Amino acid sequence: MKLKEILSVIIIALIISILSGLFLFGILDVASGVGMNTIITAFLLIIGITISANLIFYFVFKRYMRERIQRKIMLALTEDEQKVVREIMNMDEKVKQKDLGRRLDFSNSKLSALLNNLEKKNVLTKNRYRRTNTLHLSDEFNT
Repeated sequence: MKLKEILSVIIIALIISILSGLFLFGILDVASGVGMNTIITAFLLIIGITISANLIFYFVFKRYMRERIQRKIMLALTEDEQKVVREIMNMDEKVKQKDLGRRLDFSNSKLSALLNNLEKKNVLTKNRYRRTNTLHLSDEFNT
């Protein structure tokens, strides 16, 4: 999905560049008496700057929005739920419920109840793995 988003940003930047180039060099005719090589170079420069600026804006804005969503979600969680989410964020990709219980020193029933609450709040998903569960945070928490 990330590649698709990046390609759409590049396509939008290309459209903006082409329209601005046509406006500058066609309608306004700011380059009368200038050679075609200079116009093409300026046009390519406009495209490069526009694509670069749009990609930078896209990544900065996306990161800002993800962090903002994370903060909002964390404010809605209880203190114990926040501990669970922070610990999962600090652990490796494959988080097993039994390993999480050992690290947090919660009873199995308390941890299970907390994980069920977090799953209902769409903060994480649980998948059965042998005699335990693997835990995965939602997309808002994945960095």
